[in-house]
This record gives sequence, C-alpha cells and structure tokens, in this order.
Amino acid sequence: AVVSTQSGHYGRGLVPLLLKYLFDLHEMALPIESFSDFEKHVLHYKRDKVVVVDYWSASCGDCIVLAPFFYQQVELYPRLNFFEVDVDEVSEVKNWEKIKELPTIKFYKFGVALEKIEGGNQDTISAALRKWSA
Repeated sequence: AVVSTQSGHYGRGLVPLLLKYLFDLHEMALPIESFSDFEKHVLHYKRDKVVVVDYWSASCGDCIVLAPFFYQQVELYPRLNFFEVDVDEVSEVKNWEKIKELPTIKFYKFGVALEKIEGGNQDTISAALRKWSA
C-alpha cells in the first residue's frame, strides 16, 4: 500500500516513514506513478512555476544517499514543485526522458526541460535550485 500521496523514495512501505522521521521532514516530493501522472504534473503543467523531478531507483546507492537532501530542498524552496520518478516502476517515463544515469534531477517549465543534472552532487543541485527559484 502507498504510505501517502507524499510518500517519497520507495513510495511504499516503511522506508519513507523512517526517512521522514529520522530527518524531521514535513514535506516530501510527490511520486509520479504513471506516464499520465508525468504528463499532468510535468509535460502539460502550464503554471508559471518550475517543476523539479528526481529520477531514482531503489538499486542506486547514490539515489538513496541523495534522498534526505532532496526532501530537505522541498521545504527550502516552496516556490518550486518537487516530484520523483522511480525509474524501475515507471520505465515509460525513464525511456521518454532518455534517463541514462542515476540519480538525475531535471528542471522543467511549461513542459520544457530547462536543466539536467546527472549524479548526486549536492552543491550543483543546490545552485540549480537557487537559480530556478529566483
């Protein structure tokens, strides 16, 4: 069963709850669980707000290490919309976006990709978040 609509990495089970409480997180990235979710929240999103998507996998150690940092950014940048895609669960989105390296963070506006960051470099991600939230 899905923990909540804001369940976070490992969208199901005990892990998102542990991450949330271990890191005192109040907000989490919303999971994209289908290609239609991706279309609705990313490709067809028409508001003047940048969308940030974390592409990850449970088998990716760097993705798991990045998760608490990524969730903290949700609280720091309320002007951005944060989502995450488990590429093992929603491979159609992975293929559509041609995701080759994990983790990958992409920024979108009006359905257009603005920036792509491959790897879990927190300084690079932070700089991009500051840039796109301005």
